[in-house]
Amino acid sequence: MAKQERLEAATYRVGQLESQVKNMVPMLDYNKKQRELEEAQKSMEIREVENHKKLAKVENQLKSERVAKWIYLSLVSVLLVVQPILFFLWAFA
Repeated sequence: MAKQERLEAATYRVGQLESQVKNMVPMLDYNKKQRELEEAQKSMEIREVENHKKLAKVENQLKSERVAKWIYLSLVSVLLVVQPILFFLWAFA
């Protein structure tokens, strides 16, 4: 009788374990998905760094253009002020 009870308990336990295994995700699939997720994260990090570099380059270019604009504006302003003075000096000389 004891052997029969032990056999039934073992069979019951095997049934429980089988149902747990059915509900588990296979490790190979889990590892594959994990690797894909890590690769996607690395790819996103690389793109983030590249975009940051592009943004910095565009910001520097914008600053350079602003400085150039102010230099041109200053030169034109100076020429507009100096031009009448030079004209009067040349006309009445």
